[in-house]
Amino acid sequence: MLVRALRNSLLILIISFALSPPAHPDLTQCSILLIKEMAPDDGEPPELSDFVAALENYQGRTLELKQARSLKTNLTARGFDCGRLSGYDCLKKLSRLNVKRILGDFSVKSALAQNPEIASVYEKLSTWRLRTIHNSHHLDHKTSIPIFSSDQLLSLGLRGGRNTGGFSEWLGGADQVFFFADFMSPQTPDDLARMKSPYGGKVASLLEDYARERAWVSPFIMTEDEFSEAARAIKGWNWYLRAIDKTKDSNLTRNWKVFAKQALDQLDFTVSDFEELNRALVIQKLVQLKKTRPAEFRLALQGFALSERELKLRANQGILAAYAKVMSYSSPGGYFTFGSRSNLSWEVKVPVAVPPEGVQIFSGSGR
Repeated sequence: MLVRALRNSLLILIISFALSPPAHPDLTQCSILLIKEMAPDDGEPPELSDFVAALENYQGRTLELKQARSLKTNLTARGFDCGRLSGYDCLKKLSRLNVKRILGDFSVKSALAQNPEIASVYEKLSTWRLRTIHNSHHLDHKTSIPIFSSDQLLSLGLRGGRNTGGFSEWLGGADQVFFFADFMSPQTPDDLARMKSPYGGKVASLLEDYARERAWVSPFIMTEDEFSEAARAIKGWNWYLRAIDKTKDSNLTRNWKVFAKQALDQLDFTVSDFEELNRALVIQKLVQLKKTRPAEFRLALQGFALSERELKLRANQGILAAYAKVMSYSSPGGYFTFGSRSNLSWEVKVPVAVPPEGVQIFSGSGR
């Protein structure tokens, strides 16, 4: 009996070993499985020892330098002259210029001083943050490897992401890790079902401190239609229609797209500046509403006085409509409205790769 039991136990161990990837001291079992899942369609995954050796280039200061170089390359291609500035110093300078251009002479401090009844709205919005969502089919909360950009996946011998090649590569997105952006209340629950997308049902979200330090915000552009929308927001409808009319030839069409691409820097921001711009635009809208439609202004203030739950359950249509009108400049869905004919959504990007310590992973029904 003892011999038979030992034989069966040994057989179970052999089968388990055969079905499981070989262990590696620097990788979790889950990470090894993910590497195998990301193998190229026409090839084998890299050797684990080679992969682990390559991971040294995605840690600490080495990764930070890679990110800064990639960011500078992107900002330059989008039309901004960084000069001798590093990538992140360049982004800070560009972001401040963009905020100043958009707000003009408007000052939140002066607006609050002159309209004290709005102060509670600004105080409430000060608790709102930019939530980031990265969807993938290849994520797990137990992984010990970074989330890589498409370019980096290919360089590591793995399969690239959806933004590999073609239009996305021309736009400069192949070396970025993308996140959907939502500017929202901390009262909003983390709803995994709502976070899922065609890009995958597994979700990663940047930790707030890491996002402020290493991420940047731009209009969401994955298709040529979204690129055209961004061009209209920056250059205006009249410019866009003239450009299209004059450039029906395919070569000339590419030329206008190149020109439009070199203006995309006008809507690039740091995470902190983007959040503050959202708040400022809401306050600006309230001030305008107070002057032009005082009744709607009072209804909007009632809306801001309610919690999200109360707004859904108790607010009447008048309050909801006034609240929505103000939030057309900055909504929980992550939209701005520049002028009356442009509606943009936004994305957060991290150059090169995001290390495990920079994200939280939502896996299955939990974290």
